[in-house]
Amino acid sequence: MLIRPTHQVSTRHAALGTLLAAAALAVVLVMPSVARASNLPYDRTDPVQTGCANNAYTVGSNNLFTPSGQLVGRVELRYSTTCHTNWARVISYVGSRQLLTFSVRVFDGVSTWGYGGDPGPFTGTSAYSDQLYGYNTTVCAYGAINGMTPWNRYCA
Repeated sequence: MLIRPTHQVSTRHAALGTLLAAAALAVVLVMPSVARASNLPYDRTDPVQTGCANNAYTVGSNNLFTPSGQLVGRVELRYSTTCHTNWARVISYVGSRQLLTFSVRVFDGVSTWGYGGDPGPFTGTSAYSDQLYGYNTTVCAYGAINGMTPWNRYCA
């Protein structure tokens, strides 16, 4: 048994549907390479060795507190204006400690650990992760002081 629709789609509604579908396709086709995660420049590379750290600034940061509330450091999200990359940096306010850090690009979940992809911990007063391409996309920086603070993050 063939069921026929009880209403007809007007020419105006059909044209609107076609227009919306074309607009959605155009957005996908003209999006920058951010939509192709396997082809992003500088992913999982060292921001210092590549020179990307030379023109970088701190986008934002969050403090690291012990469970008792003592401020002992911060986690920063860094951005290179030259390479369009982000990475995490952890700073200890209480001398040399075992530091943990990693970064995550939100739209595709690509992540990178500390220097050279090593998960650490890194002993010192600061440590940074490898970088991820971050132009026009959200990247999160995570950091902790091993055995002293829980993980904290800053995303932008």
